Amino acid sequence: MLAVILLTIAYLGWLFPDGFLFGTSGYWAAENEDITQYIAGFNAFIREPWHWPILRISSLNWPDGTLATFVDIIPAYAVVLKLAAGLGWMIENPFGAWVGLCFVLQAVGAWWVLREAKIRSWVALAVLSLLLLMFPALGARLGHISLMSHWLLVFALAIYVRGSRLGKTATALWMVLAFAAFYINIYIFTMVAAILLADALRFRVQTGWAGVMRAVLVPLLVVAASLLVTMLPLPTGSGGREWGFGHYSMNVLSPFSGGRFFVWPNPIAHDGQGEGFNYLGLGLILLVPYALHICRKSDPDFFARHRPLLVVCLAATVYALSNRVYVGQTLILEWQIPGVLDSLVSQFRASGRYFWLVAYGLAVFAVVTVARHLSGRSAAVVLLIVALLQWWDLSPRHTSVKALASRSSKAIVNRDAWDAFLGDRVETINFYPVFRCGNKPAYDTLLPIMRYAAERGLNLSTGYVARASKDCIDPRQGVPGAGDATIAHVFVRDEYPQMLDVALLFGVRADVDCVEIDFAFVCRIRD
Repeated sequence: MLAVILLTIAYLGWLFPDGFLFGTSGYWAAENEDITQYIAGFNAFIREPWHWPILRISSLNWPDGTLATFVDIIPAYAVVLKLAAGLGWMIENPFGAWVGLCFVLQAVGAWWVLREAKIRSWVALAVLSLLLLMFPALGARLGHISLMSHWLLVFALAIYVRGSRLGKTATALWMVLAFAAFYINIYIFTMVAAILLADALRFRVQTGWAGVMRAVLVPLLVVAASLLVTMLPLPTGSGGREWGFGHYSMNVLSPFSGGRFFVWPNPIAHDGQGEGFNYLGLGLILLVPYALHICRKSDPDFFARHRPLLVVCLAATVYALSNRVYVGQTLILEWQIPGVLDSLVSQFRASGRYFWLVAYGLAVFAVVTVARHLSGRSAAVVLLIVALLQWWDLSPRHTSVKALASRSSKAIVNRDAWDAFLGDRVETINFYPVFRCGNKPAYDTLLPIMRYAAERGLNLSTGYVARASKDCIDPRQGVPGAGDATIAHVFVRDEYPQMLDVALLFGVRADVDCVEIDFAFVCRIRD
């Protein structure tokens, strides 16, 4: 394990620029991207006193508030850092460190899988670690921090392999992993739960259906019971549905296009299928069929023993392709979603991600099969060739990740101007339009203000928050808090183009000052 950790540290040093893993490089200064939401949400959460439930954030979407889960700040990680902040250790951006930790745990997962499979081969360990570190879908998630927690899937596969070794489901380990996954990323949690289900089902003959239910429900009930402390009751307006199933899908060509060697023309039908990027890499594309050939000859009962997991992988693939199946630019199949599934597909709309479960399963299966059934020298030669082919094929992906991590960002908010106008008395910003109520995207307006408000410890009346459903307030019908000197009012200029019209919203008050700052008109009661 120490060896693969050192290997990962060397890989991280080669892949990422100085300051990236410490959260201080120019990449993290972005004010209009997804990472802006994460940094803003984290700072809002960590600067507030503890609430009940403990994941509540009151200052965003104020006064209704929201939850750490809905701003994607990796709740389990954020809670630990909030406890540390209470002891005097404060950090404003912990997400570079989380990226590094995800890579380290990928390699630790490779070590754990091979340990449970009783494969003691340095070559197999190095190759599986490198395959998982270089995994194209992992690097493609840079910027979506909690979604980089692919190590949870590798750990789930390690527990599955442990079940094969012990001849029973490792319920205690599943409890720990399911709990961690739920409070890291809900998409990956559902994939972990699917592997848990497959693990329990394969022992149905020994345990009966009662045993299967117990193995599956105990970990899930632990998670459900924790909600009484962490998330319930949900803030008002937290039940909003999201659009996107059938759009954020995987193209049939996606696993086979994306490297130096395999580049199909038009491998995606539209930009939404970027969420379904799942290229396997040349080395793995060649290794999997070879491993299947070896398995059929050396372990013909393998597929019967693991039928539940194969069914889960098939279901994950079908869901990843969604109800609109494309091969390149061509729509080859479309089917109607049953109404009973509307809620499910609304919550897990980015279906293309679900092929991750399959891809990692293929990588583990292929390496373990070759290492187990070939002689030591033959296995080493095959695996080393695979690693070299994978590295060569994915070199454009490495270049892309390096370029993205090395980019700098331009400031959108002039903090000095905002500080000077808001002064010390303002505690809350009323922002118009409310999230999802405007005619323009909120990336260049709401997100920068959300980060600014969180950094300054201010309340914000809305927020770039998932699952939020809030009434679209029309300030022409009255501006809440118009006479409160602790509230500033921000009107996005593209939505409210005339400063005079904005000033008239406050009636004939002579003590209201309105100025133009950056992209907005900002008004407040004069001191």
